[in-house]
Amino acid sequence: MITVVWRRCDSNKGIDLMAERAKISRHYNIRLLVIGLGALVMGLWFLRDGMITYPEQQRVHQQFTEVKTQHPEDYNQRWIALADENGWPHDPVEKTDMDILTQLIIAGILIPIGVVVLGCLLLNQRRWVEMDDQGLRDHAGRAAMWEQIQTLDKTRWNTKGIAVVHFKQNGVDKRLVLDDWKFQRELINQMVERIDEQLGEDEASSATG
Repeated sequence: MITVVWRRCDSNKGIDLMAERAKISRHYNIRLLVIGLGALVMGLWFLRDGMITYPEQQRVHQQFTEVKTQHPEDYNQRWIALADENGWPHDPVEKTDMDILTQLIIAGILIPIGVVVLGCLLLNQRRWVEMDDQGLRDHAGRAAMWEQIQTLDKTRWNTKGIAVVHFKQNGVDKRLVLDDWKFQRELINQMVERIDEQLGEDEASSATG
């Protein structure tokens, strides 16, 4: 994902501040797109089978069973003639009500998953984390000024690339999550390094499991 570097004017101080903004990473967007589209397409496929393909196969097999029951001696020749006349297969596939229900249940699971994942993909395009000379901020309006940051929890940093910034604002404890899997990794790493420097090596390491 492209790093956006821009200048923001601070009206209170009358100076320009350089800011670097990390958006959702490209590889994370691709993962969501593949999962979302895959689940949606498969769900629609199962829905088609449950509503159209399987019921039709069930109906054809029932016709085959009737011919076989009524004409046990020459049912095969009769069926081939009837099948050719209606465009049915010579060897019809048997589908039960449970087969049809199973297809509909799977579709009912996969389609919502696909819709939710694709919805998350769209919403994620509005997510970002930003760092400048004053501190950190994100799309949700959370802002941690450098002097407000108290600890950096890196217990999941080495395994999952997640660091949690704990800061105090107006006497209230708050936190801001840095995730180098969802967001641009290089810039998130820079943010973590900057916080380590800001806190000092001892304080940063004390929050690491």
